Amino acid sequence: KALFIPHACISTSRGCPNRCTFCAIHKFHHGLYRMRSAQSVLTEIDLLVKRGVKSIIIVDDNFTVFKKRTIEICQGIIGRGYNVRLTTPSGLYIPSLDRETLEYLYRACLRDIPFAIENGDQDFLNQSIKKNLKLEQAKEIIKQAREIGFHTTGFFIFGYPGETKKIMLKTLRFAFESTLHSPRFFILQPFPGT
Repeated sequence: KALFIPHACISTSRGCPNRCTFCAIHKFHHGLYRMRSAQSVLTEIDLLVKRGVKSIIIVDDNFTVFKKRTIEICQGIIGRGYNVRLTTPSGLYIPSLDRETLEYLYRACLRDIPFAIENGDQDFLNQSIKKNLKLEQAKEIIKQAREIGFHTTGFFIFGYPGETKKIMLKTLRFAFESTLHSPRFFILQPFPGT
């Protein structure tokens, strides 16, 4: 198995258009979401690859918000024939994904996808977390990602205000029935402004 080192971090966008109640990113960026053009991102990747980088960590809070830009970046990497591994540690935004986008991401050498799902109860997700996510769509995207060949991880949060044992059990059930390779569970830590 090839070692993908050295690696470099890049930021292709700032902020997030969503307003999940556990997240403070909108406070840092004053509620704005700004993204670089696909060409700007590819120019930086060209520079990094020329310097010997083998792995690129995309540190965006929400990399795949706009399908067209995501695909343009992937097409640029594919067209250049770069043998560079991509990672997205903050996760990918499920409502912005479909099979076409997933296939482009895979061809561009992304192999692990973390999905920020947070909770397995749709009502709690809508009303308390205010996450713009449909759990049925999440299941379908996870299934498609696995079929394409991705290793899938899911992020879930416990300890949310108003969360009951019943809701926690629904989250556990969703995590293990959704066919994720690696569900990961976190304890909510409230900070000012979140």
